[in-house]
Amino acid sequence: MDDDDEPMPRCIQGGHLLLEGEHGGNSGFDPDDVTRLIGLEPSRKRRRGELMGADGKPIAAGSSWRIEVPSRDSTHTEAIVRELLDIVEPHAGGMASARRAFGLSAGIFVYANIYDQLSMPQVQFHTSTLRRLSALDLWFWCMQDYLA
Repeated sequence: MDDDDEPMPRCIQGGHLLLEGEHGGNSGFDPDDVTRLIGLEPSRKRRRGELMGADGKPIAAGSSWRIEVPSRDSTHTEAIVRELLDIVEPHAGGMASARRAFGLSAGIFVYANIYDQLSMPQVQFHTSTLRRLSALDLWFWCMQDYLA
């Protein structure tokens, strides 16, 4: 089968758990200090003032710390959220300490790129997942783009 025979994706979703400053993300915390408190290495981190683009622009307005999961062709948003919760729940105490120490907001961001109108994401959670989010005091945000 060559590349032309590959089926088009229906709905590509991915996501991350993000820690950032409470007020607009402009906090200048040190992500390495957050890593030490949480006891978990992030997938990506950024320091305020850091150059972000290949051209050296723009400069990061605030620090951030995140755990990412791979993108996949799926309409099941809850599976992504549960995967992230499985990663961070064993480090809940450290995450709470880091949030208190640096005044951080934390939440799960999921993106969905929709290529087929019949494959809209199922943003529906079981009560157990909602309890898990609440126990960690996490916000949830899902951004959807229809690209067909």
